[in-house]
Amino acid sequence: MRPTLLYTVAFRQDAGAWVTPTWLTNTPLTKTTFTSPIVQLDHTYTFRVTAKDRAGNTGTGTAVTRVEMYRVYLPLTLRSWVWWYANDLYEPNNTPAEAWGPLVSGQSIQAYIWDATDSNDYYHFTPITTGNVVVRLSNIPSGVDYDLYVYWHNGSVYELVKYSNEAGSTPEQASFVGQAGRQYFVRVYPYLRHDSTKPYSLVATYP
Repeated sequence: MRPTLLYTVAFRQDAGAWVTPTWLTNTPLTKTTFTSPIVQLDHTYTFRVTAKDRAGNTGTGTAVTRVEMYRVYLPLTLRSWVWWYANDLYEPNNTPAEAWGPLVSGQSIQAYIWDATDSNDYYHFTPITTGNVVVRLSNIPSGVDYDLYVYWHNGSVYELVKYSNEAGSTPEQASFVGQAGRQYFVRVYPYLRHDSTKPYSLVATYP
């Protein structure tokens, strides 16, 4: 059985001529998606729909739409996104404000210094009670030199608590008495080169 109505749809840009060939001819569709290689931003498009019934009666209507030009603003986190973030669950963590954590006491993590723009890796943890804290950086890849720093924020600045800067790939360790409820920031600093294929290991043990 033939459909009750058939539709022919033409369109034009701004006040120009109707585009040929006609976009849709004798279609039974009452809804579809418009695509055309000539569509441009910041222009107005007029659609003319002609409906024809079985008896040959016709009726015409028009609709107008405008393709606006939009500016898309990316959040700062996306604008600063780099490829390795998809491969390292601790990134981005190049600043204390981005520090990953909290580190779980006694649990080792593995992470990378990806390239020269990966300037620091920051982590944080907070002891529940006052007691001995040991932060250890190991499995430093051969041919690079990573150093270890621990800070706390006194309300206005980050104060250095302890650091270790052994030569080359020698493991680094920072030991100190941690204060209950004080948040500490661990910084892994690539003093010399980087390695995007071999991860370092980091573990913080605290009460």
